[in-house]
Amino acid sequence: MKDKAALYDYLVSKASPYRLISAIYVLSMNSITSIILLSLLASIYKYNKGKKNIDLKLCILIIFFDLSSACIAISDSVSTLANYRGYMSTPLRCNVVFAFNFILYTSSIYLMGIVSLERCLRVVYKKEYPHRLYYSIYLVFLADDFIITIIASVTNGVDILPNALYCFVVPSNTG
Repeated sequence: MKDKAALYDYLVSKASPYRLISAIYVLSMNSITSIILLSLLASIYKYNKGKKNIDLKLCILIIFFDLSSACIAISDSVSTLANYRGYMSTPLRCNVVFAFNFILYTSSIYLMGIVSLERCLRVVYKKEYPHRLYYSIYLVFLADDFIITIIASVTNGVDILPNALYCFVVPSNTG
């Protein structure tokens, strides 16, 4: 079952009630999340018009990546509810869906760790480092994500998940 379209049809037939429930859940939760994130972003720009510290800049990046992740999850859910398989019908499209999901989700996690590091260095150790250091740390993590994405794509490790909502790494597929 190497054909993505045939695999998608098979998974849809096996996971039909669960994938619809999952799609509705993901759609509702990410819609609420998007509203909250947009209001948070609006309040940051409304009440903090001056020069922003590195921690606030990194938090704005976290909000941006979380909002982007929510938008992708919403589009995946809408595609599932509309029974549109075009975004998972070929290996290239499946790899692109995986790359966007993986890089956006992990970017938020990395940035949260970098914000924690910056706050610890500033509050606990009373040390301030240039902004470039924190952005450099993030770029190293981002390069690592690109390498992981390339390896997963080259070794055919990306496939449609059993709930047929989106593509991600399936460890048993890696060659």
